[in-house]
Amino acid sequence: MMSPERLIQIGGAFHLLLALIHIAFWKFLRWETDLPKISRVNRAVMQVLNIQLTYVFFVVAALSFFFAAEMTQTGIGRTLTACVFGFWLIRIVNQIIFFPMRHWLSLLFTLLFVIG
Repeated sequence: MMSPERLIQIGGAFHLLLALIHIAFWKFLRWETDLPKISRVNRAVMQVLNIQLTYVFFVVAALSFFFAAEMTQTGIGRTLTACVFGFWLIRIVNQIIFFPMRHWLSLLFTLLFVIG
């Protein structure tokens, strides 16, 4: 069985991957053509939220790589780990609510969020 620290580090790799994916959202999701179709405020909100979420993913990845022991052995670390778990639990619920589960890509992402 893997140690709790190793599981935290694997989670860090998952968060690093997600940060890199979020950096590519502008190209991958064709935001240069799709975002101009929505209001300026909504366009700004989407981009700002994506930038901030990318930052959070990088921070969680760094904490997971460099402070894995602290995240499993200290009160603040366990609290932070529980908050990250809560983030992903809410994300899974939102995935099911807002993305139709009829498409294979939605099912794949939901599965990845559950595993991660």
